[in-house]
Amino acid sequence: MNTHAEKLCWFGKLPCVGDFCSHNMPAGLLETLDLWLSSTMQEGQAVHGSAWTNAYFQMPVHGFVWGSRVTPEFHNNAAIGVLMPSVDKAGRAFPFVLLQELPSCSLDKLAFESLALWFQQAHTLCTDALNEDWCLNKFELKSESLALCMDESASKDSIQVGDAQSHWFEIDYGGAIKAVLQCDGLPASHDFNTLLGLGTAP
Repeated sequence: MNTHAEKLCWFGKLPCVGDFCSHNMPAGLLETLDLWLSSTMQEGQAVHGSAWTNAYFQMPVHGFVWGSRVTPEFHNNAAIGVLMPSVDKAGRAFPFVLLQELPSCSLDKLAFESLALWFQQAHTLCTDALNEDWCLNKFELKSESLALCMDESASKDSIQVGDAQSHWFEIDYGGAIKAVLQCDGLPASHDFNTLLGLGTAP
């Protein structure tokens, strides 16, 4: 077993910052995530109104695994990460995304147990950052402890993710992990509503 620790990147809003924040996020990927999340929020609010906003603030943190062709910015890498509902210092809502790219071939060595542990640690890190007393420097320092364990013998227990697929998992505060959605690419607005509890995945 070995430990895989690539640089993390993140993008979105946190209560300690007056607007958007980002770190190590390639410009093209940041633009893709910004357009995806902004349009998803606008479409959801247009259809569901205040029910969407209420569901957003009650949404659990979700972990994800993205295949190598989910976005072209990955250059044939896969990614794992978490998405959390959040706000900036002024209370304006926008999710926070923490993401780590991985060589796509490494998914065959990623056992679900190792992925679940990473999700739990990332969940704790991100939810702790909802405390307004945190600063980005503290978040960056704490994030350095996140590391993913790979196991050469894990192929039978590994997550099977298609190159163009994204898999989504609900993470609760007790550490339980539940698969809730699989889709091609990033979730469209109706799929994102599933993460909020406003729809049922097919």
